[in-house]
Amino acid sequence: QNENLCYAKIETLPTPNRFSETAELAGDNISMFGGANGVFFIEEMRRGAIGTMQGIALCDIVRKTWDLFQSDEEQAAESLWNHYQPLVKLYTLAEGQLYWVAKEILKRRGVFTEAYPRLPAVKPDDGIYRELDALIERLGVAAI
Repeated sequence: QNENLCYAKIETLPTPNRFSETAELAGDNISMFGGANGVFFIEEMRRGAIGTMQGIALCDIVRKTWDLFQSDEEQAAESLWNHYQPLVKLYTLAEGQLYWVAKEILKRRGVFTEAYPRLPAVKPDDGIYRELDALIERLGVAAI
């Protein structure tokens, strides 16, 4: 135990297991935030997350999901978050591709005029961008 350690961002997959392990080891002495781009956001809240630090491109959806869960509307929160899982899944692209995807989502939501991330980040292929276009339209992702 370290008296100065009071918060942890849990990112090592699978995060739900890590939440349980950390809670078992630290008890109430540590507050945990979820990470890993929100892939296990609902499961992390069920295990006591006090917040999440996932990608910014869906921040409004994260907030709505969080608010529903905190209002004891767990089923509605899970339904909302599951609706956007196809986009969240794109955040798992390796080699920095997720940064391109996140910036592109923000561009299409009217936040940015361009979508260039910091380098080094491997740019996704055209197929990913076609999938992103289809998902944004199908899921009804609106401007922020």
